[in-house]
Amino acid sequence: MKKKLFDINNFHIGQKYEFVKFISSDEVIQFSKLSGDTNPIHTDEIYAENSRYKKRIVHGTLIISYFSKVFGMSLPGNGCTIAEQNIYYKRPVYVNSEVKIIVEISKIDLEKRNLYFNNICLFNNKIAVDGSTKIFLP
Repeated sequence: MKKKLFDINNFHIGQKYEFVKFISSDEVIQFSKLSGDTNPIHTDEIYAENSRYKKRIVHGTLIISYFSKVFGMSLPGNGCTIAEQNIYYKRPVYVNSEVKIIVEISKIDLEKRNLYFNNICLFNNKIAVDGSTKIFLP
């Protein structure tokens, strides 16, 4: 099967993709089992009530997996891979909450076929996760 190549000229700086996601308790528990990160701050209501956050929080790595979903499925799309990623956790996201995921092309390297993105996760209209990502185009 021949690889489908993206036409890098179809992308432009400032191009965005965004979506809203509700993160349920069931998803957090499933992620805990899959990742092996069963830290009670994510899984135990009573423990979380006595923590600095006062409620269960979503795994930061679950949140950044939503960036991966965008890159691999939407912008740029199937066949793309993450080459580098810088992530900064600014504030917690609570279980059973809605977040907005936004990625935006910040730079294009035509020669190497790389796209660079700024990516953020908004929770209650504030940045919860901030970062940048370099993507290889096939």
